[in-house]
Amino acid sequence: MKGFDLLTYGFLIVLVAFLGWKVYDLRSANAELRLRVQALTEEAGSTSVERFTSNDRRADRKLPAFALPYLKAATSSGRDEFTFPERVESESEYYLFVFFTPIDCYACFADVPFWTELRQGFAADMQVIGITTSSSAERSQYFVKKQEIDIPVLYDEERRLFNVLTDIGYPVTPLTLLTNKEGVILHVEGSKYGVSGVQAEYKGLLRSMLPAETK
Repeated sequence: MKGFDLLTYGFLIVLVAFLGWKVYDLRSANAELRLRVQALTEEAGSTSVERFTSNDRRADRKLPAFALPYLKAATSSGRDEFTFPERVESESEYYLFVFFTPIDCYACFADVPFWTELRQGFAADMQVIGITTSSSAERSQYFVKKQEIDIPVLYDEERRLFNVLTDIGYPVTPLTLLTNKEGVILHVEGSKYGVSGVQAEYKGLLRSMLPAETK
């Protein structure tokens, strides 16, 4: 009986040590991944910002007119559908469309609170609206709720607007796309991965492009 107890005790010690090593290994891998993402983001920070100029072949690109339904989990406006350009007179001169899908990288959604911050900080002159797509509206709605995305979100079932991103050379989401109220595309940029310095740089860029009231 004592031999059995010793064997059991020894096995438990080995098991605990093995599990502890696995936990350490996973934490180390996660920390290394975060450092790599941050390094890549900081390295790309100066090149990821793109403001279209008159010499750019995409400078005259516009979002096509569209009407998309709101996801119920992401709006309290009372409206079922968003049309663009807006049919009613709007005080907003600019629109920041945030494109994302449920299969985007996990680290990309560290920007979710930042999307809310942009919506609140630039509310006077810019609307922040999410656009997503997936195999079903229900799946997208579940994802939006799970990620606690609290900006209004539209569902692009036919991926029409996502195809526009591919056409202008930005097929990878999440990304933010700034337009004026006529739909002219002014700026496109990818995820900030939750890096505060890159987020601050992006807010500074927006302030330089929007009217003085938002600065």
